[in-house]
Amino acid sequence: MITCKNCSNKFEGNFCNQCGQKARTDKINFKYVLNEIGASVLQVDRGIIFTIKELFTRPGHSIRAYLEGKRVNHYRAISFLLVTSTIYALVAYWLGEKTILSDTVDGMVSGLTDDGKDQMLESSYFILLLKWLVAHPSYFALVLFPFFSFASYIAFINFGYNYFEHLILNAYLTGLQAIIYTFFIPITSIFGDTYLVAGTQLFLGTMATFWMYSQFFKDTSLWVKILLTILSYILYFLLISILMFVFFGINEILH
Repeated sequence: MITCKNCSNKFEGNFCNQCGQKARTDKINFKYVLNEIGASVLQVDRGIIFTIKELFTRPGHSIRAYLEGKRVNHYRAISFLLVTSTIYALVAYWLGEKTILSDTVDGMVSGLTDDGKDQMLESSYFILLLKWLVAHPSYFALVLFPFFSFASYIAFINFGYNYFEHLILNAYLTGLQAIIYTFFIPITSIFGDTYLVAGTQLFLGTMATFWMYSQFFKDTSLWVKILLTILSYILYFLLISILMFVFFGINEILH
């Protein structure tokens, strides 16, 4: 007899006869993440309403349960990230507003190129890549969240989760943030892109990280989890800065 990891029902066979969960839940590793990406492209998944409800009510507890094997009701993590970031981009396009990513990259490009005066830098492979990713926000999300996952993995390394489990955690987190930012697009359209509106959505997106991590990681104090979450952001920005430096160095060599 097999005990279902989702509902604790005892059964025989490949699927639980009570909730439909698979008898065997795969360990989350490189192979699992590759299968997730393939399923995100080729399959229509279920459970998106359940997943959104869980992420807005008990995000960390829900994702920890997912990693432990309770997966039958959840929307796949990579699929969830792709769907939510695509909806975010479409709503911004329909309402004629920029996404928070495009605003950030526009400011970055403007600062790096001295308000457009440095034409060589503006045509660099790194800047062209950034502009392409802004035009394809689903891919931008896929490119960025593995770096934040590496940062959170290093910061929380003593908690025993592997890098690929951090990928799943942060795929759900990034999808949740995309939903939050989507809600702000109509507000921006009505009231304008003010510092208050922009600051509020960034604050809520960041607080979603603290809330999710505070629930997800167990057996330590809240203050330790807050400090480690801050460390994750510091490591993330440091990693992105190093990558930018490398890209610009390569660009200088190629030119």
